[in-house]
Amino acid sequence: MLTPHGWLEVREADGERDCRLVAAVLRQCYPQEAWTALDVQRFAAAPGNGVKALGLGDDGYAVGAVLYRVTDTAAQIARVAVNPRLRRCRAAAYAVRTLTGPASPVRRSVYEARVHEMNTAGIALALRCGFTPAGVAREHYRDGRDAYLFRLVREAPVHRPAHALVA
Repeated sequence: MLTPHGWLEVREADGERDCRLVAAVLRQCYPQEAWTALDVQRFAAAPGNGVKALGLGDDGYAVGAVLYRVTDTAAQIARVAVNPRLRRCRAAAYAVRTLTGPASPVRRSVYEARVHEMNTAGIALALRCGFTPAGVAREHYRDGRDAYLFRLVREAPVHRPAHALVA
């Protein structure tokens, strides 16, 4: 995706450099949570978890991330963070759609997100990406605030045997 700041690609976070840069963006976006590179590595290493990095420019400098969990029934978006410089460039929507779109390696028919009730940008992002309101988790956050639950339902992926693709 081309932004006013250069070319943006979404890829799996890889290595210490990505984890360090992703942690820095998470600290900018979630100052109440003191993310470190080790926290990002631990999150990514947990079974079913993943971290998509938003790489900018030729060297793929990480300027954002989507942290997610994959369960048997759904893929859950845990965090979306974008460097403030890239806000209003649709970078977050691009990253979420890369995770939820038909070409995604995360093949689930249901995607879920919980958004803090005061996070108007997060609510707008969920709606922009096709999520629909699915409920409220009362007093979900440490500050006692509610989380709005959003769900995106896609058709179940069609799995065709390899031999069926040969003409």
